[in-house]
Amino acid sequence: MDKRKKITISLVILSLFLVMVGNAFANGSLEVNAPDESSVYVESVYKGNTPLTVNDLSAGSHYLNIGNLASPGSSWWGNVNVTDGVTTVFNVPYVTFDTTSDPSEAIVCVRDTGACVGTTSKLINWYVPDNNLYVWTLIFQKYGYFTNTSYHPLSAGATKAYNAVMKRVDSTGAFWLTTSPGSTTWKLTKPGHATYQGTTNAGGTGGNNLVDLGTYTLTVSRTGFVTSVSTIDIASPNGMNANWQIVYNYTTANVALVQTGSLSVTSSPTGAHFGHCK
Repeated sequence: MDKRKKITISLVILSLFLVMVGNAFANGSLEVNAPDESSVYVESVYKGNTPLTVNDLSAGSHYLNIGNLASPGSSWWGNVNVTDGVTTVFNVPYVTFDTTSDPSEAIVCVRDTGACVGTTSKLINWYVPDNNLYVWTLIFQKYGYFTNTSYHPLSAGATKAYNAVMKRVDSTGAFWLTTSPGSTTWKLTKPGHATYQGTTNAGGTGGNNLVDLGTYTLTVSRTGFVTSVSTIDIASPNGMNANWQIVYNYTTANVALVQTGSLSVTSSPTGAHFGHCK
């Protein structure tokens, strides 16, 4: 092979090498950062877990799906632009909930019961779509207790500490009232406690399924009738079955109101004086 051919071949190889190097530098890299270990999919292809740098991505927009492995149900998805020859850094936007409960070890969920992330105490990093303000729902559940639901307006970067104070189901009982006639107003009162109140329907029934156990004064009234005042003891506690459904145990009361009296007097002839006898 003569010298001229060797030079030509060398130039061709060098050109191919430069093209390959040029193409390599024409692509970019994407560095993905998240507060918790998270799975990263680019164009629906799994690339690994964070912290992660994805190399050799073509310039332009790429669709990402990032799932938080520490908080199931928390994920970010959307498009990220990659630039030629540089590493694009993407930090997943998120809010933080520092959750505790009384009692402890309550199941904690974000948004709905399909996004439960563990039990208290629990630090939750929840991925958010963007930097806008959103109202987030926290739900706490524990067997034998009423569900605690709260609402928190937060935007990306914010932290919210919340302690869920939960109430025992068996600290309450159910109250059922029957009155004659119907359409009455009723109240349950006792010193130092909030008042329970309501009405009976036209058929004369009403009540409240969640009344704190204790002894109350029951007042039933209706215009045109003598007000009834009595004492009632709410002593049968509510319960919870194996399906976490509340079982109501009713204390019942029956009240018959007495109509107030009236007297119409006429005389013949008219103008007679009317009084009362002692």
